[in-house]
Amino acid sequence: MKKISIIICNYNNQKYITKCLRSIYKQNINKKLFDVIFVDDGSTDKSVNYAKKFMKYENFHLIKNRKNLGLIKSCNIAIKKCKTKYLVRVDSDDYISKNFLKYFFREMNLDYDFIYSNYIVEKNNKKFKKKLKKFDILKLISCSVVMKTNLVKKIGGYRNIFWEECDLYVRYLKDNRKKVKHLDKYVYIYRKHGFNMTFSRKRRLLAWREFFKKYSKFTIKKINRSVEKKMDILNK
Repeated sequence: MKKISIIICNYNNQKYITKCLRSIYKQNINKKLFDVIFVDDGSTDKSVNYAKKFMKYENFHLIKNRKNLGLIKSCNIAIKKCKTKYLVRVDSDDYISKNFLKYFFREMNLDYDFIYSNYIVEKNNKKFKKKLKKFDILKLISCSVVMKTNLVKKIGGYRNIFWEECDLYVRYLKDNRKKVKHLDKYVYIYRKHGFNMTFSRKRRLLAWREFFKKYSKFTIKKINRSVEKKMDILNK
């Protein structure tokens, strides 16, 4: 039985998409245990042609938007298609280690609701490790975070806000009963380049202003503290 769906939303990432998909299909687990839901958001380059090469795998599902709908709508389209207990996002310009799913599966088997890992930042052919020592919603990236599909659907998936992942995590973790686990492994490689949506400093600042209009810093601190406290109890 399939346990997890890997969601990939792509727009004109032909330069990176093959490495991304190859890394997924080099996982050290049986392909029958996961689905890949690939949403192309109206690309005008050759990335769809590259993605089609992976249709030889039964667990690869290609969805083509007739026009560009944006990342949030594309993610929600993929979420609606998920039929597995868990889901995780992988951006089309990033890639994962061969043990990505293997390590996550160990924690999924313990029925955690929210599992997040350390990651590696790759920039200008250099790699830097990002260790998430202490839980902080604001330091999590949109990917390498495993959540239960039914709970994501219950809160309506992503909303139209620039920091869509932080907004999702806040709503997902409001209930202090959530079982959260930190996977202390570097299994996700986040590429930083000039075409990232978060590359512009001005854009990031505007995004944070938008986010803190919805949630006060006190609210974020409260959620972070409550999750940390719960994690300490669960992991004793």
